[in-house]
Amino acid sequence: MKKIFSQIQGFTFLTLVLCGTACNGPAKKDLPKENDHPKLIKTIGNPKYGNVTCSLLDKEGNLWFGTTENGLFKYDGKAFRQFLVADGLNSNAINDILEDKVGKIWVGTKDGVCLYDGKTFAKIQIPLPKNLPPNKNKFHQTHIVHDIMEDKTGKLWFATIDGLYIYDGKSFTLFLIDEAANGFLSSNDKVERILEDKKGNI
Repeated sequence: MKKIFSQIQGFTFLTLVLCGTACNGPAKKDLPKENDHPKLIKTIGNPKYGNVTCSLLDKEGNLWFGTTENGLFKYDGKAFRQFLVADGLNSNAINDILEDKVGKIWVGTKDGVCLYDGKTFAKIQIPLPKNLPPNKNKFHQTHIVHDIMEDKTGKLWFATIDGLYIYDGKSFTLFLIDEAANGFLSSNDKVERILEDKKGNI
């Protein structure tokens, strides 16, 4: 009887030790606090965070992410830094990011384009075409920039809701392909993407 009782005691003690260890779990290490730095969250269809729309790996190895409504994020391998309208952006809705040959970051937004020189953002004004046809679409006059590309000659191309523009470092030129009723300057057409092939064709 004593032997059985001592076995029961031993089993009970071992069970309590195991349960106690399992409930406490491993010792927690010093984890970063949740609010130490902003997080980049991809949540499709959730207006609380918006969606990631574009990304860029710059020459210094930083990752950049544009979002639909939370501005621009820069990740240096350790932490995220968020840029918003309060930091100089013209909009928190980012469509495209490009690093040019000299290392400046161009940001296409729903309200135009911004240039980041490593310290500050500058709003770059793309002129609206003079012969822009009437359009009932309220977004047509906001100069949405969908895509930015730098060609082999160093010129920048901007695909916007109002057509295609070329920037030579000093001024913008509207690139007209077709001025007919169904051309780029019609009320129903816009440019969204640009690509240069190996031969330099756009």
